[in-house]
Amino acid sequence: MQIKFIAVLLSAVVLLSNCAYKKNEQISDQSTQYVSVTGTSPARLSCPSIEETVRKFSSAEYKGRLTGTEENARAAEEIASIFLRLHLDWFANNSYLHQYEHIFTDQQRQKLGIKENKVTASNVIGMIPGKDRKSAIVISAHFDHIGSADGKIYYGAVDNCSGLSILIDVAKKLKEFSKDKEIFCDIIICAFNGEEFGLQGSSSFVKTIKGVYNNIICINLESLHGKEDKELIIVGDATIGSNLINLTKMYFSKYNFDCRVVGLKYNGDHLSFSSNGIKSITIGQVAPSYLHTPEDTPDKIDYSFLEKVSNCLYGFIIAHDDELFN
Repeated sequence: MQIKFIAVLLSAVVLLSNCAYKKNEQISDQSTQYVSVTGTSPARLSCPSIEETVRKFSSAEYKGRLTGTEENARAAEEIASIFLRLHLDWFANNSYLHQYEHIFTDQQRQKLGIKENKVTASNVIGMIPGKDRKSAIVISAHFDHIGSADGKIYYGAVDNCSGLSILIDVAKKLKEFSKDKEIFCDIIICAFNGEEFGLQGSSSFVKTIKGVYNNIICINLESLHGKEDKELIIVGDATIGSNLINLTKMYFSKYNFDCRVVGLKYNGDHLSFSSNGIKSITIGQVAPSYLHTPEDTPDKIDYSFLEKVSNCLYGFIIAHDDELFN
């Protein structure tokens, strides 16, 4: 999303890790379109820490994660490898990678130095099956950013490696929880592409998921830092999602977060859902002045703040999973 007042620039992505991940067995569930990825589960699932995720995906190696670049594609592959390490199930397609056609306007192509007006890009989607297979909570964050220009890299640590890092951390917590207790509904973990240029990745995914579930909500994570200020903003359309907005604000406030509901003031991936009548919110912060500049670097983040947001979101989903659809 863009919890940012600043105009969009350019985006690139991230390196594929050298870690070898083994898929021990793939078992099709004949009653659904999903595929379970099974194998020997470790006592505790292994994935990067929140800070490691931010530093990895916002490193110079990945040149700002611009959609359509080789670096962006490698970032998607690396996120998929983390999902595999977490033993997330696939959501259709026998893959975590969900391709879509990404379109650049003539103005964007000129600014970015891109020849093609259409490229193939991928969202990265994983799933934790729940008891109610016709209801789903989507947890999302975009991983693309605005690339590099004039020899300068737009690292995008806050925007939006912060959201991606919390997404991965919450997925790990929920997967570990699900080993001992069944979650109420399906949890869909979405790392969206193409947010910076028209919410294109999330818009594509909404077309896929709409026909699968009777009940869907989306909780999106965007541009969190906790350093300049610690106020959370909750963005959403109260005309269709007032219960989700109110429950989120009450729960986070209970755990000493300063929360403010801002309605539809900000753009972001939640809009792909709410514009299709699906309850959705973004949890984020007002954009600091350095967003969409080369100064958006990992040192701008209070990682203990991101940990606290992750812990609270995990607790919120476990405490309210069956209430969020009301």
